[in-house]
Amino acid sequence: MNILSKKKREEKELEEWNKMKSMGKKKFVWSKGVLEFGVSMAIFMLVFSQFYDEGFNLYSLSLSNHNFIRRLIINFIIFPIGGYFMTTLVWKRYKKKYGV
Repeated sequence: MNILSKKKREEKELEEWNKMKSMGKKKFVWSKGVLEFGVSMAIFMLVFSQFYDEGFNLYSLSLSNHNFIRRLIINFIIFPIGGYFMTTLVWKRYKKKYGV
């Protein structure tokens, strides 16, 4: 690895940490992890899995479809929780590396 590219990557990480830190941990975890990652992945995986399993039709995304409702509930629990833990770990990693 090139020394200049490593230095630029570290500068970029420090800049990213400063942005994260200015948001505060709670706001960062909830906005980036739970809302941005968790909700967007829940929606994407819901639509993808429904169309993959049941084909491309409007019934597969209707509220009268029990598979859709089950996936909706599961996805909107699992992915936001995953996003919460993922961004909490990112916060801890940056805090350990760059301090407060």
